[in-house]
Amino acid sequence: MIKLNSRWSIDSDSMCVTILEHAVSKKTGKPYFSGRWYYPNFKSALEGLIDRDVQSLSKLEYMVERIDELKADISALALVLDDKRNTSGRDSNESNG
Repeated sequence: MIKLNSRWSIDSDSMCVTILEHAVSKKTGKPYFSGRWYYPNFKSALEGLIDRDVQSLSKLEYMVERIDELKADISALALVLDDKRNTSGRDSNESNG
């Protein structure tokens, strides 16, 4: 699982990519993650999150600010995913070498 920001995380398995919302149990007060939306790939998931997250916004200024925050979150996530892919590629090449 990868934390995108204080409200959202993203996770994947062999079937789909899931957007998870951070929540706190009213009974126990403990944090948990609730699966909100399911997508076939990371790109669709991140685009869907942007669409859903800004739908409820009514003020243009806040919307622009939120979009900028989400783009920054996506850029940071892309670096992590690219680094993971490059590291795992190097590890498999080193073991084959």
